[in-house]
Amino acid sequence: RDLHSFPTRRSSDLPAGVVLQRGERVLWAGGPVRVPWWFGSYDIYLSAFGLVWLAFMCLMGALAVTGGAGAFLIFVVPGAVAGGVYPAAGRLIHRRMRIRRSAYVITSRRLITCWQFGSRPPVIVTAPLRQLLPPAIRWQAVFTDPAAPGERGRAAGWKNLLWPASATAPPVLIGPADPAAILDLVATAQIALRATPPPAAHPPSPATARPH
Repeated sequence: RDLHSFPTRRSSDLPAGVVLQRGERVLWAGGPVRVPWWFGSYDIYLSAFGLVWLAFMCLMGALAVTGGAGAFLIFVVPGAVAGGVYPAAGRLIHRRMRIRRSAYVITSRRLITCWQFGSRPPVIVTAPLRQLLPPAIRWQAVFTDPAAPGERGRAAGWKNLLWPASATAPPVLIGPADPAAILDLVATAQIALRATPPPAAHPPSPATARPH
């Protein structure tokens, strides 16, 4: 599809803190709809380990109580929470809340994600489409990686979804309603940009030029 076949969105659709560049137009703005609980096998393994650790700590606590060493619970309870409850479920809820407070924007030049909690300043992550590899979809997430040699590979970028998720760089669009359509839009915008030369830097005017 041609980039001009996608309707231009209004600038009022932009989340707080996102400012368009001169000549830039909004192709799509939205947010997460279907957010997965886990991202990959490692993420599931971490939750399973938390459950096993929680069961072990509960057993230790029960043995301590029946053995008359109730004071040992001072060490068991924090260990169960930190090593069991949070890895198994707490981090999933925390991450899901962060993702659901995210907003996504695709412009004719950039990929943008924005995350904000309450009245705090928004966390905005942007990446020029010219500098990104073609997008891919995994687990209801549309993600890319830097195209520059020596930058982080796609596998490492996928692991970065585990946390902090909504502030991952380059931006990752997690849980949109139609990931395939988003992928098509990002790829089309990238093709349109690569078909046109990048804007040339304007030479300094004689009034501002430095003497040699």
